[in-house]
Amino acid sequence: MHTTTPQPGQSKVIVWFYVLTRIAFTGLLLLTSIYCLLAYLPDFYYAFIQASFQPWLRWLIRFHPYVYTALLGVLGISLVLEKRAGEDKRQAWIFFFAQASFAIYFFLARPFSSIGNNSLSYIWSLILLVPVFLLGLVDGAAGWKRAAWGSWRPMAGWKFGGLLTAAAAIGVVYPGLAFLRALQLWKRFSAFSSLDLQAWLGAVVAHVLLAAFIVSCFNVAENTAARFSNAVQMRFLFNSLITVFLVDRIFQNVILASLPFYSLTSQIYSAVLALTLVMLGSSLRLRLKQARTADNRHQESRRRRLGAALVLVLFAAAYLIPALIGVVDWNFLFEKLWVLLLWASAFCLVIVFCRVRANSIYPARTLIVIALLTPLTYHFLLAVPTTMASSSLPISEMKDAVARHSYSDVSFQVVRGTLTFQEKKSCDDLCQFLGTQTNLPPTANVPSVNVDLVHSLSPAAGRKPNIFVFVVDSLRPDYLSPYNPDVHFTPEIGKFAAESTVMLNAFTRYAGTTLSEPAIWAGAMLLHKHYIQPFHPVNGLEKLLDADGYQRFISVDTVLQVLLRLTPDLVRLDENVRIWTEEDFCSTARDVEAKISRFQDRQRPSFIFAQPQNVHGITLSRLGADRQPKKPYPARFRPVLASEIERLDGCFGKFVHYLRSAGLYDNSIIVITSDHGDAFGEFGHKGHALEIHPSVLRVPLIIHLPAAMRQQYVSNPERIAFNIDITPTLYYLLGHRPIIDDERFGVPLFTATAAEAASYQRSNYLVVSSYGAVYGLLSDNGRKLFVANAMEGTNGYYDLVKDPGAVVNRANDQILTSEEQLTRTYVQQIADLYHFKYHSPTFADWLVH
Repeated sequence: MHTTTPQPGQSKVIVWFYVLTRIAFTGLLLLTSIYCLLAYLPDFYYAFIQASFQPWLRWLIRFHPYVYTALLGVLGISLVLEKRAGEDKRQAWIFFFAQASFAIYFFLARPFSSIGNNSLSYIWSLILLVPVFLLGLVDGAAGWKRAAWGSWRPMAGWKFGGLLTAAAAIGVVYPGLAFLRALQLWKRFSAFSSLDLQAWLGAVVAHVLLAAFIVSCFNVAENTAARFSNAVQMRFLFNSLITVFLVDRIFQNVILASLPFYSLTSQIYSAVLALTLVMLGSSLRLRLKQARTADNRHQESRRRRLGAALVLVLFAAAYLIPALIGVVDWNFLFEKLWVLLLWASAFCLVIVFCRVRANSIYPARTLIVIALLTPLTYHFLLAVPTTMASSSLPISEMKDAVARHSYSDVSFQVVRGTLTFQEKKSCDDLCQFLGTQTNLPPTANVPSVNVDLVHSLSPAAGRKPNIFVFVVDSLRPDYLSPYNPDVHFTPEIGKFAAESTVMLNAFTRYAGTTLSEPAIWAGAMLLHKHYIQPFHPVNGLEKLLDADGYQRFISVDTVLQVLLRLTPDLVRLDENVRIWTEEDFCSTARDVEAKISRFQDRQRPSFIFAQPQNVHGITLSRLGADRQPKKPYPARFRPVLASEIERLDGCFGKFVHYLRSAGLYDNSIIVITSDHGDAFGEFGHKGHALEIHPSVLRVPLIIHLPAAMRQQYVSNPERIAFNIDITPTLYYLLGHRPIIDDERFGVPLFTATAAEAASYQRSNYLVVSSYGAVYGLLSDNGRKLFVANAMEGTNGYYDLVKDPGAVVNRANDQILTSEEQLTRTYVQQIADLYHFKYHSPTFADWLVH
């Protein structure tokens, strides 16, 4: 068998062409694999696959066969340039032609253009990793034979000092920069308690422990390999195995845990991905080692200057990149990815520019003790108990301090995830129960159940009002003048509110669009499933529109596309919108005006529904220069958000003027609300992915009634209200009453008497994250909030009057016992309503899925 070794003169260009072709080919397959994995997860399928907001991703999937074929062709050129011979050549071309057959299949079947939320998506996510693994295997086998092992560095241990110092520096600097960004953004800084400082110190120690664990593992590999005659080769293998373990652990406990995705399937995917990436990375390392020149003399001083410059660049990036990520994140996922890159970059800088090699190999016993003691030390000394059951006051206070620090220190979140075994996280009976009721898969046996808000629904008598419902995604009430006197940029909504009823204490039941929007239409709580099918039997609003003969003008987004019966007489709004972030209230309002003028049946009442995306975090991050702030706003308001709300307010004023001029205003019910709020970094909370936080739960709810109705009904603006109350309120106002008094249903916000309204008042209200097992109870008319986070095994109880930001956990044994039992009861009642009984999924269920 004969193989060729590239000559130094030709190697640089060829080698870098080799590397770049493999990175491009692998990048496409990895991206497609992750795309398929997200399609497998029900909430992500509807939130990101069906509702894709990245045009480039749509184009990539559309032209995937062409891109794949082109990259495969370039890879083939690379194989030709390498001039492999013998068995290496045969294996390389077997691989190439096997992938060519894949390309033909992709052209014929287009499997990713119609990807579904099923097990086939998961299977594809694994299949797409196979070519990457095989490419690494083929390249690695060839590189192994050609490797000049004698030129590799001699056996020696890794020094602990430099790498542990780098880890400690990250533990100190990263949260420090986060606090600085918060100070610049909010112009205020919360005082640190001694517990907060202890939590920060504990986080720094945890960083050091993780670094010590990693360094000791690689030193164990060095020590073990030295016992073999082919020590250098064995070191390469052992280091690769340790890297597989670390990548698998980080991907499972940090990346997939952020989705969240916990199951046997997640463990399989994580392991296969880790093995695939390390196989490819090892083959690239072998190839680069061959091309590395030996002449590194006369470069020591230049390397030092370069190292210092790179440290400054890394420091600046640690400050700027989290700010660029901002609130457009998913449970800190993007920032965690950045932190992993930061760790890798810092370690590489230390390894390349510092003397981190010991003069000899460390004793095996010492290394094994360090490798074992570091995670144990973290577990017993630094890992605060996270049981959902009650705990002593000092432990509870320390747990809260660690949680507060964790929100600001995403690097610490990564460290905790890596050092903590997910299956060892505390999860009591309530935690396990909530897990069984959350993100139910399509195969969950849910019989078709008719959920009615009234005992009998027949056409209402008399003339019916037009109905306009605008659900402005992610709109917070504290950015509207009817809720906040410091707001001076929403005068039109302020005028509208003066003629309407402003529910001052309004919340959402679901913190996330994919369940909040369906719940608004249902007028009731739902199973935590994407989605109950068929949805019409539980769609209270659609039933009302059918019964009363409403002509529908609806902006059919990706959620409503699944929920509604798309009848021929439905007039679609925003038909030209390509992606959901383009759903703009201003263009929607113009579309409503045009289509009402063109299509309205004067013999029927009109129903208009839209969910504009003007102030969604992703929309704000994509605004063009023409929609950037043109003037300063008070420090407590985000300028880009305030500017966009001011623009929306102007368009709303014009729309109200149109309604008045068209004679529609005084014969219409007009509702402005939101599906949920948003967190902008207050107290470390960001976004609304997996948050049960006051800033995410609170929504505006402003209801305008026709003049003829205003004197007939009473309402209490101070009472607690929810956006799922909109549909029962419409039932009541149209004469469909009484609304069934059920804790799982919304309630009418207008009634004939105050006594009737009081009869619907509850002591507690269940609130839920739309994407994970995070549940809460609002009590005392919205003054108290209990949160049970089954993802983390934690809970909290907050007084929202004394502590509007829900920072201080006031839970005690008595409160926890009561609130946990109530939470379980309410969740079980929802399961009972839909006749759902949990059973452990089987492999047959998975195959059906």
